[in-house]
Amino acid sequence: MVRDKFMKQINQITTTKTFPQEPAWFTKIRNEEFSKLGDEKLPRIDKINYQNWPFINQPDPEVTADENVTNEYQITPEMEAANVIVCSIEEALLKHESLLKPVIEKIAAEQSDRLTSLNLALVTHGTFVYVPKNITLKNPITIKTRENTVNNQDVFDRTIVVGDINSNFNVVQNTSSVGNNQINSHLTANIFAKENSKIQFFGMDATASHTNNFINRKAIVGKHATMNWMIGALNNGNTAADFSTELIGDGSVSDSRIVAISNQKQQQGINTRITNYGLHSDAQIDQRGAILDKSKVVFNGIGKVQHGAHQANNQQQNHILMLSENASGDANPILLINENDVVAGHAASIGRINEKQLYYLMSRGIPEEIAQKLVIRGFLGIILDQIPSSEIKSEMINTIERKLEHERTNV
Repeated sequence: MVRDKFMKQINQITTTKTFPQEPAWFTKIRNEEFSKLGDEKLPRIDKINYQNWPFINQPDPEVTADENVTNEYQITPEMEAANVIVCSIEEALLKHESLLKPVIEKIAAEQSDRLTSLNLALVTHGTFVYVPKNITLKNPITIKTRENTVNNQDVFDRTIVVGDINSNFNVVQNTSSVGNNQINSHLTANIFAKENSKIQFFGMDATASHTNNFINRKAIVGKHATMNWMIGALNNGNTAADFSTELIGDGSVSDSRIVAISNQKQQQGINTRITNYGLHSDAQIDQRGAILDKSKVVFNGIGKVQHGAHQANNQQQNHILMLSENASGDANPILLINENDVVAGHAASIGRINEKQLYYLMSRGIPEEIAQKLVIRGFLGIILDQIPSSEIKSEMINTIERKLEHERTNV
């Protein structure tokens, strides 16, 4: 019998946490999610053997959630005037139960893998965002998630975003960590884009090298709604990520852009999945990775068109830039088509720096080292121009520079 490392770790848990004054229905969902872990499977991320990573440390009942992770956000006058809700999950359970309860019940009913169920069973922190009908926000909703590794306590954080009918807004989530201790970070996000809404989610993941990252982000997109992902997978530790979008409504649209940088001995396995259900739905995936040292990046682009999704479009690109002879990369495009009346296609490449571009820059007097940085930044720049926050854009550029240069070591 194959040894189940995940369940062996889970069976060692002797204590779990709940929020103060947590409603009974939420505690019941926690317990149900925990009890079904043995019947579920880990998400499949091809060519990354993350099943052997540690998943969880024994929780310490003496450590509070605020000592372990904090989420910071600012409620602007624009948001207050529009009755936009941005608060912790704990606060939402008490003050916005009528909005949050049906959403969590829907999430629990549709979860089917161990990691998302574990997150909901043990969630200690998170953010709830609700934008009412017909509201357009000029400024982004910014969430700063800070993980503290000092206490060796794992992070179970969940972000829930609901864009009501005809809403239009951006969400920026910046996740980082402090301390040098080993922890496991379980980050989950659920996005609901209702009819005619438009949501753009910008995520910058940049946790420390001793952190094992398990990330799941999922969006449900309604009729004529748009859901765009812009993700910078810039963690310094090993990462197993699954980003999925379900285009449920007719005329729904999703554009998923993922940038990943891996260095030293780091491993990153990333699934980006878009499934077309609706008529005339449109899916685009663009993944770009740069690999240094002895690290590894695997992109699995999974486009699926369900039966009945007439005149749907599902396209993807997966490109990896090799910056070391010792690095390892895979770009795996997968198309699963169950309907004839559709358009679908894919492209994939693994290669080194474009010599023509490098020569062009150097011929104009730019030193080779700077020219290389410009070529790499251009290759990875598919999301930089889209970031609505100048602060986050600057921080992402600096993080990219650090991973490409200052944190690069010969191992």
